[in-house]
Amino acid sequence: MELSGYIPPIQGLKDTYKFQRHAHSYLLKSEYQELVGGGVHFDWLSTSEILWNQHHHRDLTQTVLVMRFLQLLAVLGVLGNACAQNGCGYGDLQERLGLGSTNVTLTSARPVRNWWTPTYVYVDLYLLAITDVNEKAQSFSSQIAVGLGWTNEFVSWDPKKFCGLSFMTVPRDKLWIPDTIIRESIKTEASMSTEPYIRLYASGIVSTEELYTTTSSCKMDLEKFPFDTQECTLTITTLMHDMYEVHIMPYSNASVLTINSRRNFQTQGEWELISIKNVNETESSHLTYTITIKRRPSLYVLIFFLPIFCFLVLDVASFFMTESTGEKLSFKVTLLLAISVLLLILHDILPSTADSVPLIGIYCSVIFVLTGLSILETILIGFLISRDKQADEDNWTSSKPREDMTNGTEFNQEGDTDRDGDALKSGASGGEQSSSISLLQQILNELQNADQRSSHADAEWKKGRPRRWRRVARIIDITFFIVYVISIVVFLLLISMSWFNVVLD
Repeated sequence: MELSGYIPPIQGLKDTYKFQRHAHSYLLKSEYQELVGGGVHFDWLSTSEILWNQHHHRDLTQTVLVMRFLQLLAVLGVLGNACAQNGCGYGDLQERLGLGSTNVTLTSARPVRNWWTPTYVYVDLYLLAITDVNEKAQSFSSQIAVGLGWTNEFVSWDPKKFCGLSFMTVPRDKLWIPDTIIRESIKTEASMSTEPYIRLYASGIVSTEELYTTTSSCKMDLEKFPFDTQECTLTITTLMHDMYEVHIMPYSNASVLTINSRRNFQTQGEWELISIKNVNETESSHLTYTITIKRRPSLYVLIFFLPIFCFLVLDVASFFMTESTGEKLSFKVTLLLAISVLLLILHDILPSTADSVPLIGIYCSVIFVLTGLSILETILIGFLISRDKQADEDNWTSSKPREDMTNGTEFNQEGDTDRDGDALKSGASGGEQSSSISLLQQILNELQNADQRSSHADAEWKKGRPRRWRRVARIIDITFFIVYVISIVVFLLLISMSWFNVVLD
């Protein structure tokens, strides 16, 4: 007897088993395998074959469920990517924050919900280069980087709702920016074109950084030049906001500013960066940075100190030159002119309106004065030596007529003697003539002896005058040399102590 029945496609194996048990029939294997696709008619099978078919049907059902679950995950993944493309971009976030178009509330007013809430602006200033320090104009030119950060209460978001987006860059004209300036600035220029973007974080913090080349006024103390250390201030403040609206606060401490500035310092010129300190005054809306720089004195030592010191040594050595007044005087005048040239160069460097005279100016001026005094001493010594030469000429002039008179007297005496001899030879006319001649001869001899004694005494007196002027000149020269050397030593010790105290400090 052939019986046939219908089994639904989605039906538990337990119901199927009960149906087959009550039927007591045998189902064909080929017909039973079509149960998964839909309802089938089948013949009755034995009980063992029905149990085998039940196990195989369970495995097929599990495989189908796993495949459908994987398909569901794939569909969800595609939908998630579509949502990310539509809601996680920068443009979507800007539209959500109201930055897609110009918003007067975000650009023109302080970003606070209550007007009495102050805006805290945090500032960092780094020194990148020292381009020029003009002592004459009392100005300080440098390249600096200024970083600003503040909180905008209207532009914060939850990164989880925007696919983890925690920050983005927006145009500068979309948000309010504090109007900060440098108070001491004489001339400020942007090192490059103005940065068109600022950075916005999810917490509402806004940050920006600008590079400036600024020339600011700086009151300098040049007393210790060139071993000087200068302190120049740069004050960050606002033009339109007072302390109740904008508080300017330091972000980093002095040590961080100094270390980062030294690390990024781009020049190795005449000046060395010592430190950067920031001072915040709570009673006013400004922040003052004190930049301490120190001059490298090597160049000035080579072009000022050593040449002037060498000129001073040469001036001292000129005292051992011979008494050739013309050569010695011209040598000293040449030294004086060389020192005056260095003084003119120094005048072009140092300001004429300083409160105190720089030590290097005192150094050069004192050596200039000492050299001038040595020139005056040389002129005095030359004058005394010229007195000696004049006395020698007077002595020679006064002795010349006496020699001529003595020679004439001797000539007359010889002539008279010849005439007397002729008269005696012509005839000895009597005793009266011979006695008269003898008396005249004796008187003449006495006069000649007296004239010789007088000439010898006058020559000895005039010979002693030049030795006296030379002796006076020598005493003056030795005394001035000793005082001159002692003055130089004392002066160099005092000026060196002043400079070395600065170097040690």
